[in-house]
Amino acid sequence: MGMNSFCELGLLLALLCSFCWVTTVAQCKTGCDLAFGSYYITQGQIFGNISVLFDGISFVDIQQYNPEASSQDSILFDTRLNITFTCDCNDGILGHTFRYPLKRGDTYNGVARTYANLTDVTWLQAVNSYAPTEIPDNGSLNVTVNCSCGDADISRDYGLFLTYPLRQGENLSGLASAFNISSSLLQRYNPNANYNSGRHLVFIPFKDSSGSYRPLQLSNGGIPAGAVVGIVVAGIAAMSILVICYFMVYKRKKTKASLLSSPFEDAPINDSPYPGYRVLIANLSRTYSCYLRVLHYLINQNTGPPFLMVRVMHSLLLEELGFLLTLFAILYLLEEKEPMVHQMPADNCPKQGHLSVKWLST
Repeated sequence: MGMNSFCELGLLLALLCSFCWVTTVAQCKTGCDLAFGSYYITQGQIFGNISVLFDGISFVDIQQYNPEASSQDSILFDTRLNITFTCDCNDGILGHTFRYPLKRGDTYNGVARTYANLTDVTWLQAVNSYAPTEIPDNGSLNVTVNCSCGDADISRDYGLFLTYPLRQGENLSGLASAFNISSSLLQRYNPNANYNSGRHLVFIPFKDSSGSYRPLQLSNGGIPAGAVVGIVVAGIAAMSILVICYFMVYKRKKTKASLLSSPFEDAPINDSPYPGYRVLIANLSRTYSCYLRVLHYLINQNTGPPFLMVRVMHSLLLEELGFLLTLFAILYLLEEKEPMVHQMPADNCPKQGHLSVKWLST
């Protein structure tokens, strides 16, 4: 394999590793057959209305995990019902989608309140095609509720979880006491939750109908930790190849070219034997900036285990970004501080979540 082919392979690896950061983040493999949502009952609600919200769930299913619900005709308000559903893996995210029957005057914000904040406006807009001002008076709306099947990196003792929307006045210690689990365990499953905000969803280990915790099914896990490490190592290795290529190809060609040029004139930048590397640097800078923005957006949307891998990848991405910036500094110094050309605006991120690196030559 010639040096040019070697460098082309290195460049390909670098680009593929950049894509790996996006394509592997927060990807679940499978869902689980049972999860729960904690639904807060407000005054005036009846079981028939609640059943419609959750795809016709029967009172028998409700009573199995809500023994205090003795009759469907006497549901107490200001209490919670544990609603059962399957936790599905859709587009790499764990959740369950219910169908809400639309009526005149419905809004995304109103539907989120109807579901007692088991979902929110952001999710409703993400899983439906209607603009906020164009919701029809009939038909149905997708209502996606996030869920969890557990996290092997935290504990294999818990594979059944309750999606719990926090309310004003609730806090970490009170929640831990109510569910008889430790505060530290709650924090590990929900590291970014603000327990005093009354707005976050938290995921709580839950007991099955026999009163026991169900152990984690490993097939429900996300990306193995070893795969994450492999991605990081591959990324750093690919960047290292680019550095080697720079020394062995570009500098060698530049030295040869300088011997042939006039000693009193500097060769124009655009006549460099390998001018495209500057564009690569500008594009990589732009792309990594976009990646970070996407990751920050995902982190801020929720706090449960489906997003734990996002936080891990976010942390590792920052480490590799530091390595990348060091590479840029080396290239800058070796180029004797020549001005960089083809600058691209860092805030010009690709639209609709499609991130790409374009190799542009001059």
